[in-house]
Amino acid sequence: MMPHLDITAYLTQYSWTLITLLALYSIMSLFILPKIQNNLRIRSILQEERPAPYKGQPANSAYNIVKDILKR
Repeated sequence: MMPHLDITAYLTQYSWTLITLLALYSIMSLFILPKIQNNLRIRSILQEERPAPYKGQPANSAYNIVKDILKR
């Protein structure tokens, strides 16, 4: 009999699949997706307001906002 058709192993395969998918979902939602969201927020802020060239001038408000976001 083929192992993938064995009824006795079906429940353990199903439970390990659910455990693995739950772990991957947790890792994605807690660690990876917030970083991506933060990067997209920073990009949109920087696209709205371009930085002034650095010649002793104070940073514009976009960089202040980015600093605030990165502190969180």
